[in-house]
Amino acid sequence: MLTLAFDTSSDTLAVALLRDETVTAELVLAMGRHHGETLIPSIELLLTSVNLTFDDVELMVLTIGPGSFTGLRIGVSTAKGFIMARDIPAVCVSTFEALAWNVPASRQDLCTMIDARQGKVYAAVYGCDERDARELHMPGKIDTPAGILADMKETTLFIGSGARTYADLIVETLGKKARILPPCYDHPRAGSIGLIGLKKFREGDTVDALKMVPDYLRVSYAG
Repeated sequence: MLTLAFDTSSDTLAVALLRDETVTAELVLAMGRHHGETLIPSIELLLTSVNLTFDDVELMVLTIGPGSFTGLRIGVSTAKGFIMARDIPAVCVSTFEALAWNVPASRQDLCTMIDARQGKVYAAVYGCDERDARELHMPGKIDTPAGILADMKETTLFIGSGARTYADLIVETLGKKARILPPCYDHPRAGSIGLIGLKKFREGDTVDALKMVPDYLRVSYAG
């Protein structure tokens, strides 16, 4: 099965093609929030690079948030048009889950934290079970960084733009129990998104294009 996966939730655009579980092509563009101009050309570039066309794609996977409202709207609207034109299945992946898969299995909890602006962050906490599967320990929500950190008692790894923005507060609050991972982990990888989506598809977890909406976690505003 050929899967097209992409993420438009942040300043970085990520696109990937997968042949079953193998990532055959992947592209990352850190060009700011210009996804409206770069998403379709990036998809076309990847397809052309492996001698394929849009007609070869059999599954569409995308992140639906939280993240940049404008980026998410662009991603969802692009996916809807593609899915309805091609009549192929689609799977939606949370930005939190996509970020969590950036990090190999660890005994420490993992906090995926995204800068939500206005002094707040989107955050979720994951752990790993004995099969290296991610378990959701704290469902995604929006709060102040202090509010997210208040109930944390265990040693925790932090990734995401929110962890970068509020690194000093995290360390000040948790001390040695906090470890902020390098910036290379801050953005979802399209290859991982495709693998998550393929698993969901095989479990029957698909979405109707007409019902596909971004998951903002709060009232939308342009951004």
